[in-house]
Amino acid sequence: MNLYVTEDRLFLRVLQWAADLAAVAVMALFLALTLGREIRIEGKSMEPVLHDGDIVLVDQICYNFLKPSRFDLAVVQLTDGRQTVKRIVGLPGERLQIADGRIYINGTVLDTRGTIGEVMVPGEAASELEIPAGHYFLLGDNTGSSEDSRSRQVGFVSRDQILGKVWFRIGGLADLEFL
Repeated sequence: MNLYVTEDRLFLRVLQWAADLAAVAVMALFLALTLGREIRIEGKSMEPVLHDGDIVLVDQICYNFLKPSRFDLAVVQLTDGRQTVKRIVGLPGERLQIADGRIYINGTVLDTRGTIGEVMVPGEAASELEIPAGHYFLLGDNTGSSEDSRSRQVGFVSRDQILGKVWFRIGGLADLEFL
């Protein structure tokens, strides 16, 4: 008789655990979809981290409390209305230049290993630029295929144009990744 009571208790514990897990998953999904946003990646400008067709979840709230940081993947609203994902490289008040395939911040080479590839086309950053207060310099990781702050069409991005920070990538089947 004790054996059945123990099995019943174990079954109830497992059932309670499964219900708790389901409630947490539903709550997390609800928060992610109501407080965040979902963006589909188009193009190759952020390869190899993000690929054409990937879906990313964007935290729209973090920058209400924190400043955007170097190397954050940010969703940006361009002046023509398009939304894009780029990597923050230059911060307000810094001097930035791209020369010999490297990015210089305040005269020092920026270590971009694991993020941005070699920058063969410096664009507007061939000469040293001073990033205005409240603005950022953004690059695509695949600099050979990216329209970013190097071009006059994009230029410096104001803090108001930054909509949020990418925190999760959904690729193909079973290809999920926190960023």
